[in-house]
Amino acid sequence: MISELKRAKKVANIHGLNIQEIEYLLEAIETVFQCHISEKYKAIFYLATTGLYLAEDMANIYDHSPKNINGDFNKNLGQYLKVYLELEDSDRVGITSLRRIMFKQGYFQDDIAKMSRESYPNNFGDRTH
Repeated sequence: MISELKRAKKVANIHGLNIQEIEYLLEAIETVFQCHISEKYKAIFYLATTGLYLAEDMANIYDHSPKNINGDFNKNLGQYLKVYLELEDSDRVGITSLRRIMFKQGYFQDDIAKMSRESYPNNFGDRTH
């Protein structure tokens, strides 16, 4: 059975994310900040970069409280991304802003990033946005 993280990586790859570069980024964050990023938050990260899901969708997929998912994502990964990527204080690193931030940072494959996200199934549920 395929893990949720592997499935999330596959969906993110189809939607243009450079998986190898993201793996390096996440490893570097864990090393620099001496923290562990769980598979759950890595999977949320990968799916959030597709732009297909709202925070509420992520909460349903990962059986998480919709009220707390944004704060928990920030606490478990977003705060580290903000510092590591040297983003402005005014930049929010949340589930809905992650695709834009990662695109601006150059973590998308040029040829795939231009494709329409509606061209592919999401493999995690019926709702796509």
